[in-house]
Amino acid sequence: MSVAMLNTGTLGWVSDVSGYRYDPIDPETCRPWPPLTVEFLTLARRAATMAGYKDFTPDACLVNRYAHGARLTLHQDIDEHDPARIQLDGPTVLLGPRLAQPLALVLHELMENALAHGALSEAEGTLAVRWRGDNGRATLGWQEHGSKAITAPKRSGFGIGTIEGVIKRQLGGSVTLSWTQSGLNANFAFNTEASATQSAYEVTG
Repeated sequence: MSVAMLNTGTLGWVSDVSGYRYDPIDPETCRPWPPLTVEFLTLARRAATMAGYKDFTPDACLVNRYAHGARLTLHQDIDEHDPARIQLDGPTVLLGPRLAQPLALVLHELMENALAHGALSEAEGTLAVRWRGDNGRATLGWQEHGSKAITAPKRSGFGIGTIEGVIKRQLGGSVTLSWTQSGLNANFAFNTEASATQSAYEVTG
């Protein structure tokens, strides 16, 4: 896997002939990993609080840096004791740095809604996210199944306004949102603006 990794905190993600694992020692320096920075701690605590774990305190952070040509296959981390309620399907799509953060904001808004009101708020609800990319353009589909019967909002709130504004104005794309008896269906098309020589962030599961 051609990806540069940085570990901080009490544990680091390493690999050798025995496989992948967390280890307290950096195999390249034979010393403990550098401590977590205040910035990483603050970001992790905020993310945990938003996910419902307000007392969570991180002890390690793994940062992956993907450059053009990185060969990392589609993957996702899930609780092995729970059914796979989230399905991811798509190839590697490289995004220019100015686009990665806005797209992350859109996905965050969609996930917050799914957890609070949509399919993932129900025990049997599922989510399918599929994307494709080619020639500087990408499409992304977000389909929820198994939520309570919902209807389209009478007016656009903050979340919908954010999603439409980001996709249309910042990513130069289009948005289609529909509410069905099984949940929200959303389809997006937007520019990727990744070049062959530009460092980029990779969209994978």
